[in-house]
Amino acid sequence: MTLVRTYLRASTVEQDATRSKQELIAFAKEYNLPIACHYVENVSGRSLNRPELDRLLNDSNEGEILLVESLDRLTRLKKDDWGILKARILAKNLAVVSIDIPTSHQALKPLEGDSMQAGILDAINNMMLDIAAVMSANDYEKRRKRQAEGIANKKGKFTGKKDNFELQGEIAGLLKAGNSYSEIQNLTRASRTTIAKVSKRLKA
Repeated sequence: MTLVRTYLRASTVEQDATRSKQELIAFAKEYNLPIACHYVENVSGRSLNRPELDRLLNDSNEGEILLVESLDRLTRLKKDDWGILKARILAKNLAVVSIDIPTSHQALKPLEGDSMQAGILDAINNMMLDIAAVMSANDYEKRRKRQAEGIANKKGKFTGKKDNFELQGEIAGLLKAGNSYSEIQNLTRASRTTIAKVSKRLKA
């Protein structure tokens, strides 16, 4: 039976890194998959120096599941650093499953169909993980910029025209890639109304 290893991270010691533990346990239980171990640490997602994540990768066996609440718990790394971490994950042939990325859940289900279908699903999931990793890194940069400029609103979103334009560009790219409204909401935190407006403009 495939084992699951959960990774829980918070950026500072003041934050509770274990807050999502019960959610991860319940999620694994839905698929009748046992959790081998929980790996918990308080460290920035921008850093590759993460002892507990290193321990998880060292402990893991080929084909196991690395389960996270959302991909930003695993990475807010810059592109090159994400490439390094992803290579380590692929070297162990681990499947990354993020609760907020529905396409990643395929790794938890019994494989049906031929090897070509499995390859297509893997390719789609890898693409979605890469997109989510880029967005997590971009979100980190935006948060830092927001803090520096002091322009955050109550919802914690940017209000400037440039940032709205960037968000719409991200949405347009995801729509063109064939992602559903729900997937785009999970990845960008945009409202369905905003996604619909971008979709309408693309079809015009």
